Amino acid sequence: VIRVFPLWPTDKDVSFEQLRAEGAFLVSASFAGGAVAEGVTIFSEAGAACTLAKPWAGALTITDDAGAAVAFEAEGDVVSFATTAGVTYTVGQA
Repeated sequence: VIRVFPLWPTDKDVSFEQLRAEGAFLVSASFAGGAVAEGVTIFSEAGAACTLAKPWAGALTITDDAGAAVAFEAEGDVVSFATTAGVTYTVGQA
C-alpha cells in the first residue's frame, strides 16, 4: 500500500517527485498547510495494480494522463486500481 506523508509533521511543508514505490511506481506529492495537496501523481512503470491509502477524508477521483476517469475499488481508507505501463495517474479530491 502506497502511503503519502502518513506521519509528516503538520507544521512543515514539503514535496517530493518520482519517489519509487513498490510495484514499479514513481510517486510525486506535496504537503502544505497541514494536509496533502491535491494532485498526487503516480507513474506506472510496469502496469501493475496500484493500492493507495486515501490521502484525504471523503471521496476522491483518479484520472489518467489523457484526463479520463479511472475506475477504482475502495475498501475503508484504501483504494485499488488497474494501471497501464507508461501512464501517469492523478489522484484528487472529488
